[in-house]
Amino acid sequence: MGIFAAKIKCDDVVKAHQCFSSQANLEVTGLQTDKKNDQHFWIKDDHQNLFNIVKGNHWFQTQNKIVGGVTGAVIGVSVMDESVKFYQTLLSIDEKCMMKPSSVMMDPMDFNKN
Repeated sequence: MGIFAAKIKCDDVVKAHQCFSSQANLEVTGLQTDKKNDQHFWIKDDHQNLFNIVKGNHWFQTQNKIVGGVTGAVIGVSVMDESVKFYQTLLSIDEKCMMKPSSVMMDPMDFNKN
């Protein structure tokens, strides 16, 4: 399926959430907590592009901005088992790492403003 969303870093996830939640042209999820106990949230813009706003700790410059640059990407796949085999081979991963059902991302169309 390809790139599902861009991961965008920010210094203060709560402040970024407040800022983006006030924008009428954006759909913003509530704050969520990942497995490392870091907060993040998702944005869908008016062109249906998805962005995952995450805590960033590495900066080239210190500027007073709400978000920084791209820090990664979320890829989408249609057949998980085949994709795991492909990426294990591509990245030379010996151990099989499967996602638990509870860690699968929500349906991107299931956005609820908070």
